[in-house]
This record gives sequence, C-alpha cells and structure tokens, in this order.
Amino acid sequence: MESGKKSLEELTTAGVFHVPEYQRYYSWTEPEWDDLWTDLYTLPPDKQHYFGTIIIQKTDETESGGSTGGYGSSREKPINLLIDGQQRLTSLALLVRSMTECLEEIAPETDHEAEILADVEEMRETLLVEDNIYQLQLLDEEDNKYLEWLLTGHDVHEPDRPSQRKMIEAKEYFDDQLDDLTASPDVDPVDVATELKQLWETILELELMVYVVDAANPEKATLIFDSVNDRGRSLSTFDKTKSFLMRMAYLAADTESEAQATIRRIRQSFGEMYNDHQTMLESPYVTDISDDAVQRYHFISYFDWSNSDEYSDPAFLSELKEHIRKLRQEDPRACLEYIKDYTNSLERGFNALSKVLDCTGDDEISTLVQRIHRLRHATKFYPLLLKAWPNLDDDGRRELLNAIETYIFRVYSIGNHRSHTGESSLYVRTRNISEDSPADIWVSQSRLPNESIRGRLTVSTIPFSRGSVLESELAGPSVSLLLLQRTPS
Repeated sequence: MESGKKSLEELTTAGVFHVPEYQRYYSWTEPEWDDLWTDLYTLPPDKQHYFGTIIIQKTDETESGGSTGGYGSSREKPINLLIDGQQRLTSLALLVRSMTECLEEIAPETDHEAEILADVEEMRETLLVEDNIYQLQLLDEEDNKYLEWLLTGHDVHEPDRPSQRKMIEAKEYFDDQLDDLTASPDVDPVDVATELKQLWETILELELMVYVVDAANPEKATLIFDSVNDRGRSLSTFDKTKSFLMRMAYLAADTESEAQATIRRIRQSFGEMYNDHQTMLESPYVTDISDDAVQRYHFISYFDWSNSDEYSDPAFLSELKEHIRKLRQEDPRACLEYIKDYTNSLERGFNALSKVLDCTGDDEISTLVQRIHRLRHATKFYPLLLKAWPNLDDDGRRELLNAIETYIFRVYSIGNHRSHTGESSLYVRTRNISEDSPADIWVSQSRLPNESIRGRLTVSTIPFSRGSVLESELAGPSVSLLLLQRTPS
C-alpha cells in the first residue's frame, strides 16, 4: 500500500496492525465514544466521514493463520505497526463487535437470516478476525488477550487495569446504543438490520489520510507523527513531548544508527512511563491523574523555569522545545545528551511517583502516604516526592512523609490558609535541591513554611488522651499536638 487518501476498507487490505509497546494504552472514554457513534450513525447517506490520519510502518514479518479443522490452506498476512490510530481503530473494532452481536440476535426473527449472517461474517473477517488472525493486536500481552476475548464473545474476567476497564466500558456503551434501536416492542428487526448494514457501509467508506513508512526507515514515522499531530490534534502534552524528543534526536544525531538507537531508547522509556501511569490510575489516593500532570510535576522539580514562573502544561512544553532547539543549533552533541538525560529523568520521576501512590499496604510508610492524602493538599508535594523518593532509604522516606504531614496540617488544616499558599516557595526549593541530596536536606525543605506563610502564628500545646480520634487521625502515639492559630492583628 502507498501513502495517500484511502477508505477504511482499503486500509484493511494492507494486512494486520500491531500496536507497538511504546504507544499509550487504550484511553478513550465516553465523550470520544459518543462522538464516534454520533458521527457515524447520523451521517447523511451521500456524505463521507473523514476519520483522520493513520500512520503505519511496514515490517518484514507476516502472520499465518488458517482453518482450525485441518482443512483449508494456511494464509499469511503482512504485519504493520500502527504508529497513529490505535484509539480510533480499537474503538471501531469494539463497535463492530457490538453490531455483529446485535445482528446475530435479530437475524432469526426475520426472513433474511442467511443474508444477515453473511453480512455478520463479512464484518467479522474485515475488521475483527479472519482465519484465526486478529486484524488489530496490542503488543501488551494482557491487554491484547482482553481485547481478543471482547472481540470473540468470550466471557471476560473483571478488568485488572484501567485500559481493560475502558475497553469493556466502550463495548458496553456501544451495546447500549444498539439496545436503544431494538428497545421498542413495535420495532421491525428488518429495519434494524437495514440500519446496521448502512452503518457498516459508512464504516467501510470512512476517509483516511494514510501514511505508509517503509520497514527500513522507521524514524520517518516519528517525523510524520510529530508534524501531523503537533498542529491542533487532540494529543496530550506528554504524547507531543515523546514525538518531539524522537524527532529532535533524529535531527541531532551524527549517524543513522545513533539516531535509531536513541529513538528506540525514547520509545522504551515512554513505554515504561505508560506502565507506571497505569499503576497510578489504580491508586486509591487519586481519582484521576493524567500523564500531563505527572510530566508537569517533573518539570517543576527539574527544569529552570525561574525566568517565566510558568509551569502549566502548554508553557512547560514550549520551554522544553525552546531549550532543545537552541541546544541543537549551538551543539548537536550536547542536544542529544540532553534529550537522553531528560528522558531518563522523566522515566525516574514517573516510576518514583507510581511507587509512592502504590504504597497501599499496612506498613508504616503506606500509613503515612495514606495520612497525607487524607489531609488533602498532598498533590502539592508530588514534585518533591518524585524527585526525592528514588534516593532515600525507608528511614529517609518516613522522615520526609512525617515532615509533609506536619506541613499540611499546620499550614492548611489548622492555619486555614488558602490552598495555593506556599506553593511557589515549595516548588522553588524543590527545583533547587539536587535529587541525590540526603534525607535531612529534603526534610528541612518540607518542615516549615516560609515567613510569609507563618505570618502571625502562635503555637500552643493541646493535650489529649491516647486512643482518641484526634490522636489516631493526626498525631499517632503522641500525647500533645501543635496547634497554630492566627493572632489578632
């Protein structure tokens, strides 16, 4: 297949599509499913829906399949890496699976059962599975098996991770839309089958801009992805960062082999970060945390934003781009080393925060992590935690968490300061401390607010009995509690 405008039906003739490990997990939610359903179901018959850009990279590999009954010849299909389009094609496959189930259910109620089931088989072989070869495969083994179960009607276990939960929720969403079509007792099954046949034709005619990259030139996929997706597409800042780093590594490297090695390392690192982000999403301490937010926490901890005081999502990516582009102009070798260092540092940050948020046991550190989150305001300390955590032993981590708990309690719970009080000062101090500093340095930076926060505060000691609610919630085994109060002006 050559690059150019294609229909979805033409795309399926290119072979099967494997989603590389360095791509993000399935992450679409109801707003995206609803847009997809509405766009397809309400499209006028004489219109064609533009389904966006698809980037595939050819490989030299094929996948074999054939009849499982011992008859029929084996079939081979070329394997393509799906560089851009995973979310859309996965969602589309789940929609088509819901359609086949609906048609199989209503077909016996009509005089056209054989014709309808023939359409079902066409849908299944075109977009789901043919000759025991799945058209779309995820390279994460657990998620891929879960998707296969959903697409073939097997009973699935409770999802083990957020990406699996989103896949089953997507399938349930499309099931609900199709149930609405058949809900009325007066509905004619033939009419429903006709509507779904028209919907299938709409899906086959979806218009795509397909970029095909040769197996011998994998870095070209990176360049295309960056140029296509960095101009208004709804990608996360984190994804844009990945494509930007790979493109700049390609431009800064001295040789082709060095460029490809660096790009492979960046892909591996981002794959690990996607895994760590999955762990964070499973944490009981956060209802939702985006990879953009984690990258922002890292930016606050490591990057010199002192000239701008800007560390919001769009701003930090702009700062990073400006710095790397300037380095490439001045010293390509230094630029390449910076890209490697930044990627490694970002990976360490993601891993550190995932470990903090995964502290859910009954040990002392997990108890402290739980306590700072129950007091709220814990996210203000995520930049500090992701930077300090990797190099602290258990004693250092306990000291740091105790200091954070005291800070939150004194400044926000008792001092009743506004939620952003002290945030900038804390971020500046976090940025300025070396990540390999000993525990006492980190603890000293988290222990006391600065002068502007303290204002006019007096410290009084309030005794309370052992075993009281106040002791168990806030003070552990202590028999007194520091209470900060505002004094009259």
